[in-house]
Amino acid sequence: MSYTVKISRPAEKFLRSLTDKKLYFRLRETIESLKSEPRPVDSIKLQGEGGLYRVRVGDYRIVYEIQDLQLIVLVVQIGHRREIYRQPLHEEIRSSIARSLFRGVSDLSADWVGRGTLAHLRARRA
Repeated sequence: MSYTVKISRPAEKFLRSLTDKKLYFRLRETIESLKSEPRPVDSIKLQGEGGLYRVRVGDYRIVYEIQDLQLIVLVVQIGHRREIYRQPLHEEIRSSIARSLFRGVSDLSADWVGRGTLAHLRARRA
């Protein structure tokens, strides 16, 4: 059973802001692996956030919600471990989940996060 992975605008914005190519691809690989296994062994259900999970990628965390009936994984937020838990889940992100204002990761081709990917990372290094 394959899930559809969708990504929130704040998570997409975070990915676009990355300058570290290796980190970008590690995060991308982890997000795409959620299609086949939305609850990997290293994922943890977050306390007090009602149905949210997180998975570690080095010092970064991917926070996501699983909708089993629709076979959808919603990537809600991505951030550094010291920042991701300091603030509660923003109300705008919660409303985005409710309105389903997400872009399907499976629909994004080589330009995985819009103009992001390699060209963007190379331009930022120069």
